[in-house]
Amino acid sequence: MNIFDKYPYIVVEGPIGCGKSTLLKVLAKEQSPNNGNVSIPNGIIIGYLMQDLDFEDGRTVLEEAQTAFDYLNEIELKMNLANQQLTERTDYESKEYLDIITEFNYLEERFRMGGGHDTAAEISQVLTGLGFTQYDFNRQTTEFSGGWRMRIELAKILLKKPDL
Repeated sequence: MNIFDKYPYIVVEGPIGCGKSTLLKVLAKEQSPNNGNVSIPNGIIIGYLMQDLDFEDGRTVLEEAQTAFDYLNEIELKMNLANQQLTERTDYESKEYLDIITEFNYLEERFRMGGGHDTAAEISQVLTGLGFTQYDFNRQTTEFSGGWRMRIELAKILLKKPDL
């Protein structure tokens, strides 16, 4: 199965200098338009793979792919904090205690709906679909050529499940 069978893509083509990259940068909010406005609805996730990447060294392929889920990691940290507060408190009937329970339930629902319990399987599927082996998952990103590192960045975009 080809990775693009599951994740459709758009090809933008044209002569050199016609503005393809500029258009994509404006849509990805990496650059402001010279005039006019770009209106993108809230909650829309835009994936953009830049031509020239600035790689951050010191991570394995798996650790780098996991950065696609930073928002879930933040939610999980907040859940852990709320859970710690719940275990330390004894004022079970207070409004503050009930507020913490409400916050925890909200966070847990966001985590679950965001796929927080399935990230490992998703990462494995996407990386494997892009040609990485299980052995590669624990290798440092610096061990890979620029083309393979570009695939890691593509994996992160696919894992975010962009709308565009």
